[in-house]
Amino acid sequence: MPDSRNHNLLCGALALHNDLVRGDQLNDALDTWVETPTQSLVDILLAQQAIDDTAHQLLGNLVQRHLSVHGGTAENSLEALAIEVRFSDPLISLRQRADHHQAAGDEPPTRIVDPEQTVAAPGVSVSFAEPITTPGDRFNVLRLHGKGGIGKVSVAQDTELHREVAFKELQQRFADDTNSRGRFLREAEITGNLEHPGIVPVYGRGEYPDGRPYYAMRLIQGERLQDAADRFHQESGSWSARTFRQLLAHFLDVCHVIEYAHSRHVLHRDVKPTNIMLGKFGETLVVDWGAAKAIGTDEDLGAGTESVLLPAADRDTAATEMGSTIGTPSYMSPEQARGDHTEVGPASDVYNLGATLYYLLAGGAPIRGTDLTRIVQQVQTGDFPEPREVNPQIPGALNAICLKAMALEPRNRYTSAALLADDVERYLADETTTVYHEPVLASWQRWMRRHPAVTATGAATLVLGLASAITLTSVVASSNRLLATKNSELETANRAERTAWIETDQRRQEAEQAQIQAQRAQEVAENARQKSQAILTFLKDDILAAARPDDGAGGLGVNTTIRAALDAAEPQIAPDFNNAPDVELAMRDILGTSYTKLGEATKAVSQLQTAHTLAVREFGKQHPTTLSILSHLATAQQAAGQLEIALPLHQQVLQTQRDQLGPQHRLTLKAMNDLAVAYDDAGQPAEAIKLHEQVLQAYKTILGPSDRETIASMGNLGVVYRSVGRLTEALHIHEEAVRLAQQEWGLRDLGTITAMQYLAVDYADAERFPEAVTLYRQVLAHRQELLGTDHPRTLGVMNNLAEAYRLSGKLADAIPLWEAAFKQFQRKLGPAHPNTLATLNNLATGYRSSGRASEALMLFETNLGQLRNKLGADHPNTLGAMNNLASTYRSAGRLQDAASMFQQARQGLEAKLGPQHPNTLLVMFNLGNTLLAGKQYRQALALFTQVREAASEPWGPEHRVTLAAWKGEANVHDAQKRWAEALAIYARLLPLQESRLGAQNPATQTIRLAAARLYLVTGQAEQGFPLVAQWVEIQREQMAQQPLHFARQLAPVCHDLLQAKQFSQAAGYLRECLQLHQQHLPQAWVTADVQSMLGAALLGQGQRLLDSDRAAAVKQFEAAEPLLLESVAALEKSLESPHPPATHRVTTAIRRLIALYQSWEKPAAVAAWRARLPQPAEVPPGPRP
Repeated sequence: MPDSRNHNLLCGALALHNDLVRGDQLNDALDTWVETPTQSLVDILLAQQAIDDTAHQLLGNLVQRHLSVHGGTAENSLEALAIEVRFSDPLISLRQRADHHQAAGDEPPTRIVDPEQTVAAPGVSVSFAEPITTPGDRFNVLRLHGKGGIGKVSVAQDTELHREVAFKELQQRFADDTNSRGRFLREAEITGNLEHPGIVPVYGRGEYPDGRPYYAMRLIQGERLQDAADRFHQESGSWSARTFRQLLAHFLDVCHVIEYAHSRHVLHRDVKPTNIMLGKFGETLVVDWGAAKAIGTDEDLGAGTESVLLPAADRDTAATEMGSTIGTPSYMSPEQARGDHTEVGPASDVYNLGATLYYLLAGGAPIRGTDLTRIVQQVQTGDFPEPREVNPQIPGALNAICLKAMALEPRNRYTSAALLADDVERYLADETTTVYHEPVLASWQRWMRRHPAVTATGAATLVLGLASAITLTSVVASSNRLLATKNSELETANRAERTAWIETDQRRQEAEQAQIQAQRAQEVAENARQKSQAILTFLKDDILAAARPDDGAGGLGVNTTIRAALDAAEPQIAPDFNNAPDVELAMRDILGTSYTKLGEATKAVSQLQTAHTLAVREFGKQHPTTLSILSHLATAQQAAGQLEIALPLHQQVLQTQRDQLGPQHRLTLKAMNDLAVAYDDAGQPAEAIKLHEQVLQAYKTILGPSDRETIASMGNLGVVYRSVGRLTEALHIHEEAVRLAQQEWGLRDLGTITAMQYLAVDYADAERFPEAVTLYRQVLAHRQELLGTDHPRTLGVMNNLAEAYRLSGKLADAIPLWEAAFKQFQRKLGPAHPNTLATLNNLATGYRSSGRASEALMLFETNLGQLRNKLGADHPNTLGAMNNLASTYRSAGRLQDAASMFQQARQGLEAKLGPQHPNTLLVMFNLGNTLLAGKQYRQALALFTQVREAASEPWGPEHRVTLAAWKGEANVHDAQKRWAEALAIYARLLPLQESRLGAQNPATQTIRLAAARLYLVTGQAEQGFPLVAQWVEIQREQMAQQPLHFARQLAPVCHDLLQAKQFSQAAGYLRECLQLHQQHLPQAWVTADVQSMLGAALLGQGQRLLDSDRAAAVKQFEAAEPLLLESVAALEKSLESPHPPATHRVTTAIRRLIALYQSWEKPAAVAAWRARLPQPAEVPPGPRP
């Protein structure tokens, strides 16, 4: 491997290794470098703005250091890097790409995941780079995270506990400033000694050799409260929205943090929305304690309180001068603005809290503007608008709370942060606050809202009581009437002396029987009353009671959830209904189905198994109640991923319902639908389609086309149509389902949302990505609101949205969604659940696409093993995982392993889904690329042709898979230098790509340039140059904001024009190209190389004029000479730089000079420059431009 190429690979490896570039940025640069390997990879990264000048300088230092450590050769450095786990696979991939000149972007995405099984805030990635600085032996600084007023924060590796931390240090320019150092140390000590969940913990502190302090703390990953508030005001602004209540909950957390700090006699003095961080898991953290001040002494505190915190920094540094201000002007209290520190106390922090609440309510600071003097004056006089003056819709209670906290005089504010929090909590609990007196009507409405359980319980009790009383009275009255009749008959019989003894005895027996029936009726009525009372008591005392305050009997707090209430009530079912198994099984059935819908499949299975056992014992296996519970149990097992258990249960229910009720009964149709969904989940689409089509036809006939069951059945059938490649039918049926659902149920109904989700998946498969993303985002918002953020269905939508982002080229948006969904699926459903594994597969695909190959490989291998164990070796998801792992093997250069696995996946998919299924064709395409990389041209060409012909039938000639297969054929021809065949394909591809994506799309531009290059290579300049001109015009417009990037793309095009002897056209573009290079990279060797090419173009023009107009030719030579001389000098000088050009560039530039002097008939100059050649050789006669 030539050393210049190794040097480029080393630069790319270290850039990725040290997080100076992302994987996708390096891939883009490598694509350019593979096509024009004579360019420097670092210059390409600069031109593409993947790195800036600072990163460029840092990368140069890293390369030199790495070379010095490993013997001074790039090859040794690359071998050393290959040992690192993270980069070993990307390094192999880089070498393979350099060897085969095969761009990864030629293949379409390799997604083979059932979208309905969930085709699946990022952390800071770990760096394995050597530390840039090494403060002590424990913390290795990895990269800069941000800078503040006097400090800067970096991401560092804690070598003792193997975790990433935030490493804060005093900036060098403040190292000698006593006040800055004191403030920095004060923040470190105060933060380290305040032990509260809302304060960032400090892990350690120290000093540099020059005495500059630093400390390490938890690395916060989240957003600022200000950002969350801004988003709320931009998106909804509804005061009843869950988002606003969450903002207030975070504000309460801040109040509690400040109250805790006050208990330690610490003032924050700079509370504001930007100093409050919201973590990804609900944390609220108050940060930036640099302005904090410890006040008081231990004696100032009463017994039982927290000890006073007096940092050494406060004891050792001088007090703040009178008249100076501490805090942020727009949020500081009047006494802070006056610089009167004798007045600054806990009430000042209360004011800051009120100003923060103001921001949440009004969407901005209380006082705004750019004139600092004016702001301070307004703060001192309390001159700011009330929140309701900014927005009249702000609730009056919150307006009053805010104004109380921001009172001009400290004595008029809340006396503590805790009392401020209490009033906000009263508002959230729908109670009267201490500072706002509302109208009587509003108070009455509040009482009704606060006592729904009492109202509902009273109403329910009354209804049940009346029902029981009516039933009991009716039964008793009926019995009494019957008894009266019988007694009358007995009396008549006794008076009739002529009645025979037998008739008299018969009447007596009838009377006795009537008495027994009446007694039984009374017992039935009493039993029903007792059951009703037991259910009512369970509802009132065990479920509704959960909403009581948490200090009440059975209370979980007013903000408890239904899920928590069910969890708390479940243990009481058995003792409460010990003597009523029929009631117990009904309660467990309700509880189990509720758990299933809440996404708690394991809990659901437990309840439903118990309910089914009780039902069999009470009613028998064939009873409708038993069958209903069995159906619910099968659905719960399916949700839990236990398909091998769920399928037989669904089949048992269907068979029994069909036998007992007939094939057209509604319960039979429901059982058919449930079994069809289970078949689809189990990878048996043919059986699923057969049942779904029968169910849909029956529902349309029996229930009508707009019934809920009919629309849901349409959605289910469309899902399976899509899974077998019948996308057109799926789109049609799902668009109709969405139309009917929105018409019948509205946009917020769960049925409508499910139909929209099905259609979004169709749009993604049909490459209608903007429509897919829009629908997914709507669905996700509804799912989060109605089901919660961790419900499996919500996570499934996150997964699908991420896939749509990836397919539309927004990988940076996709990966965080996959990471979040995968973590939640693992926690919620377990690591082996099909949804977890589908998400894992997609996350691995994202990692591979972003250049994180080793992580992707590990995830793909794990995923494949899990899927084989869970679903079997022939399940479509398992075969899809094989395809994805094989693609990763190919990227890593393991071509033999990749080809073998692709072949296995292809055979499995052909048997399972058929040879023309989309997933089968994608595997064949990927196998073709693998064979091409291995120079097995004949086999690769046959596969590409087969894929193209097969893909054209269902998808048409403009589908991305069809076009990719055609491009694969062209690549094979190009690799074999069969340029005429390759050019013929590009000529057919170009108009199709323009029709599909537009003339200015980057993919269209790639094909246009490839066709132009082949026209030039084959001597058809008249066809090639118009394409070049069009390409240049589009690129110039698109790269108007990136002129250097445009220049770097233009240079190889000019080289192709020179090779085709299109000197005039080349000269025009080279002048533009050289001007841009001289503006942005005046000292770079690439600029000298462009200058040499321009000299060659002028030389070529002069040589053509020699026979017809020698004077004109000489003018061209005179113009070319200084360009060529300067370029040779610059290229020779750059050989000594850290990033030298390849030696042949210098040789080429010298040969151009020799050709110039030969044409100009200057033999002495020819001889002199021949002597300068690295290896003197006879220059062939004729021009060498």
